[in-house]
Amino acid sequence: METAQDRLIRQVFPSLVPRFLAITALATALAWGHVQVRPRILELISGADLQWLYVTVTSTVLITMALVGIIGSVVGYFGYLRNRQRHTSLSEAGLALRSVLAALAGLVALGAVCAVNSAW
Repeated sequence: METAQDRLIRQVFPSLVPRFLAITALATALAWGHVQVRPRILELISGADLQWLYVTVTSTVLITMALVGIIGSVVGYFGYLRNRQRHTSLSEAGLALRSVLAALAGLVALGAVCAVNSAW
């Protein structure tokens, strides 16, 4: 039996995947742009503690934005697969395998965002 949460994921999240992907792309672009200007900004900040705080806060915000976009995309893809399973012969094993692959792709994307952000 389908719970209310399953129904919400199946009906709402698939239509939001483009937005989540846009959030992820924007966060990655902002992280890359921030890496380009970060040395100049750090020159203007006096004190090693303030520099560390600035880098920590901005990195946390950018990585959190990317993480929200990635999680939303994976959940939306899972909802899309649930819809597809209801109308085609997609098995539970096929659904599980595709969901795991989507989660792994999300981890790779998060790793890429972290790598872009730490390239300073």
